[in-house]
Amino acid sequence: MLLGIFVKFRTFYCFPLLTVYTPEQLAEKYNNTTFLIYCFILVIVVCFHHSVYRRGELLFAIPGSDIKPYWQMLLPLSYVIVSGAVGSCSVLFAKSLHL
Repeated sequence: MLLGIFVKFRTFYCFPLLTVYTPEQLAEKYNNTTFLIYCFILVIVVCFHHSVYRRGELLFAIPGSDIKPYWQMLLPLSYVIVSGAVGSCSVLFAKSLHL
């Protein structure tokens, strides 16, 4: 936990922003085809892994069900993938709004 706090502090306070974009430049970058494809793929990955996570939760909620061993590994993995993808986007947009 202390390492995470150190990394966040170092990232946000020790390194100045090298490039500052205007809102028009950010809008141009966010309308870029590559970025839009990235967002589309990210939405697909998040939706898929969220559905996997929900399915796994439903299987664990049924008492006496025979759960395959791979669900015990897949459920936390899908949760991590969804939270990492959403977290990376929130950091991206937070830095964009930092103007």
